[in-house]
Amino acid sequence: ADCSYVALSYVWGPDTRRGEKALPKTIEDAVNVTLSMGFDYLWVDALCIEQSVKEDMEKQLQQMDLVYRLAKLTIVAVASPDAHHGLSGITATRPNRQAQFEINGLRLTSIISRPWDEVDSSPWNSRGWTFQEGLFSTRCLLFTESQVILDCRHQ
Repeated sequence: ADCSYVALSYVWGPDTRRGEKALPKTIEDAVNVTLSMGFDYLWVDALCIEQSVKEDMEKQLQQMDLVYRLAKLTIVAVASPDAHHGLSGITATRPNRQAQFEINGLRLTSIISRPWDEVDSSPWNSRGWTFQEGLFSTRCLLFTESQVILDCRHQ
């Protein structure tokens, strides 16, 4: 059986609780992206780490490097300030930042921002947990506010 899986890296925010009846929007969007790419499994820390028993949680947290390194792909919610925001461009609307002008029959289009500028200034990039998740991942699909970036690292 193929046990390939995708992992999710995101900022929880203040209200991510296991007891919620509906999945937070970022997790729901990640499930849909995972399935649309042909994968059957998505690893989400809030759902996959047993948090009620401290010893179990500590053991699982010590294996986070393996979880992200062995994932076929990590979906990174760069533009999501919390778990309820959604992935930008999936359900959270992505603003069109490319201005277009027409002058004398010629269409001029501005370039979009440099890909890593949005990542570098994001809440996702400022947190220790999410930084390490990105560091351990070999392939990341980063959902920024204006674009999606595929980052592949060779080992």
